[in-house]
Amino acid sequence: RGWYEYQKSNYAEAIRAFQLAVEQNPLYAEHHYRLGMSYLRAGLPRFALYKFDDALSAGYEYSRAHLFKAIALLRLGSFNEGENALRRASDSGKDNSSITGFAAYLLNKIKTSRKLTLSPDEIPKEFADIAVFLNRVDSNREMTISFSKIRQGKAETIIKRLNERIEKDPENYELYHLLSIVHILLNREDLAM
Repeated sequence: RGWYEYQKSNYAEAIRAFQLAVEQNPLYAEHHYRLGMSYLRAGLPRFALYKFDDALSAGYEYSRAHLFKAIALLRLGSFNEGENALRRASDSGKDNSSITGFAAYLLNKIKTSRKLTLSPDEIPKEFADIAVFLNRVDSNREMTISFSKIRQGKAETIIKRLNERIEKDPENYELYHLLSIVHILLNREDLAM
């Protein structure tokens, strides 16, 4: 049931289904991996990271676990650890060549730029469903920028900018969270989501 919900982009339902599956059979690595993917797609990279680690500890041997663990780490700003995970994904050879090749490509890209931004034509077709997630701006940096602008009296500008970003990326729940925080700071609790 979890995979069905995942494919329909119902990530909250997929998370619940895979949590139940992990609870029933905690040694089955595939459930941990798929729960990690569901967390990643729901915009929860920290939870995804833990589940990818659990999948690897339970014996999941495919490179994709290292690849998506790297993406979670990079989203969290852990570039050295992300780079190491990409290296393991590209070097292991325990997956199809498009996965290991994409991991090697990302490894070279972040070595030179220290950030993860890709144009749509750089992303292999099999990763099209995570393309939006790959290109999201780090929310921690966005939060710092937002708070400094609020202190400068530019709250309406940041609200407009966050709403524009939400319109472009409606599955980025971190943006909704940031917008809610801004409204709360401005004593507009009724507008907080």
